[in-house]
Amino acid sequence: MLNARILVVSDRPDVVAELNAIIGAGAHLSLTVPDGGEALQALDDGLVPDVVISDLGSPRSLQGIEYLWRFRELNRVGRHLAVVESGAPFSGFARDGGRPGERPLVPAALPRPFHAGEVEARIDAAIARVDADLRAMRGEVWREIHRLQRAVRDMQRETVKALAATVAARDPFMQGHAAMIVDACFMSSP
Repeated sequence: MLNARILVVSDRPDVVAELNAIIGAGAHLSLTVPDGGEALQALDDGLVPDVVISDLGSPRSLQGIEYLWRFRELNRVGRHLAVVESGAPFSGFARDGGRPGERPLVPAALPRPFHAGEVEARIDAAIARVDADLRAMRGEVWREIHRLQRAVRDMQRETVKALAATVAARDPFMQGHAAMIVDACFMSSP
């Protein structure tokens, strides 16, 4: 399984300590920031985590919630988990998309008080989904690379043909020679 980079957004020391112990036991890397503004700054500084954990019991983690949209822009396969506590007043977090063409921003819940096995299982499930999505995307990437390589070869062929036609137009004696050169250059490529 993938060793993940996990960004924890919480300013509560007890939550951070518990999560870091669980995340570290799973051999994952953890970075903790106290609020959404710092989470956004970390993303803008180049940290692209596999999983983001937002602490809904921490008002500061909801400040600058834009970090979740930025996370989605940077990591299409990343997952979002949310620390929730029974009786918490926040219920508006699971909302529909918000931006055209995006899946809903509905995080998987990490109920508190934490049970290490349950949190590990949810983190591992999120990471397994990231890993599966990455594997699926790899095939798409290779197909796209192949398509782009073919497009570049076609453009090169057309450019050389245009140059050969220009040479032939200026010197009719070169017409046959220029056509043979074009054919020789691109005979081995499909």
